[in-house]
Amino acid sequence: MISSEKNAAVSGKTRPFRLRVQNVRFTQLLIMLALLLITAPAAAQIDSRFSRGLASWMMGAVLTFVLISAAVAVSSTPRETRVAVLLAGLCLVMMLPARLMQRGWLEQMEAAVLTAFLTYVLCLVIRALFRVRQVSWDVIAASLCGYLLLGIIFAILYSFLLAVDPQAVVDSRQDGTTPAALHFGDQRTSAVLYFSFVTLTTLGYGDLTPVSDTARMITATEAVMGQLYLVVLVARLVGLHVAAGLPPPVSPDD
Repeated sequence: MISSEKNAAVSGKTRPFRLRVQNVRFTQLLIMLALLLITAPAAAQIDSRFSRGLASWMMGAVLTFVLISAAVAVSSTPRETRVAVLLAGLCLVMMLPARLMQRGWLEQMEAAVLTAFLTYVLCLVIRALFRVRQVSWDVIAASLCGYLLLGIIFAILYSFLLAVDPQAVVDSRQDGTTPAALHFGDQRTSAVLYFSFVTLTTLGYGDLTPVSDTARMITATEAVMGQLYLVVLVARLVGLHVAAGLPPPVSPDD
């Protein structure tokens, strides 16, 4: 009897805690993604001034927090939890040897798994946005997470592309033939994030230029997806907000 009462009390305390975590899961992910964007240029500065290779470990530490937050954010069902934990675990397992050995094929495998995991997270975030019926702060945070995830995914794709074809993107500030220093996960992370988000927002300063057909198609795809994301998601959120403010329909019998 006493044991059952204790279990009920523990369950009563645990359930609100889980509910609170569930209500701010995308807010937590948004904070981690913002931390990634802030850390990237800081890591490059620290790496150049103090220790070469430190930026890679700094970005690895921040990516660990991003992976954990992303797995928590999209774990709504047991199946989603299993897939998220599996992919996030693979990323974490490959992260350490990729930084210790610094082999190209290990870094490319890490990038491939990380792209798969973040793409899975992005799909679940978008699905969650189309399932909600009321706009809250966490819903707004989810929409921001989706946009940032889109830019980060393409940044990893550019990093993978330049590992295969270093001449795919050139630095136009030089002689127009110098390969751009873009690589996700080390001191060059800020540069590849910059190129990705400039492309996503269709800002296009022109300092980094895609020259290969593959790079041009990827940049064009990112630009289109960025605009479609904003148009569709903003229309969705505005529609939900307007619908919430409308009075309930009046029954013909009233």
